[in-house]
Amino acid sequence: EEEGADLPFFIQYPRSANLLLVILYAGVGILYFVTVLGWSPETSFYAVAQILTTVGYGDLPFGEVKGFVTAYVLVGLAIVANVMNDIFNEVL
Repeated sequence: EEEGADLPFFIQYPRSANLLLVILYAGVGILYFVTVLGWSPETSFYAVAQILTTVGYGDLPFGEVKGFVTAYVLVGLAIVANVMNDIFNEVL
């Protein structure tokens, strides 16, 4: 039997799992902004990119969904921090 074959995907392939997690998380944000706020996919992608990179130009009105955006930012920061940690561990 192959060693580690019964380990979960995210342990066997942490970089792939992190990439998949970021893509899925961004997709959830884009889908939410498109469906709830009625933004275009491009504007929604722009908003998610601002959130995940912590740029935050302040040019998008999140008015009625501040609760979701707050939670989305906090979880997103944790995901991005985890990904950056894995990248730095590989490089250093």
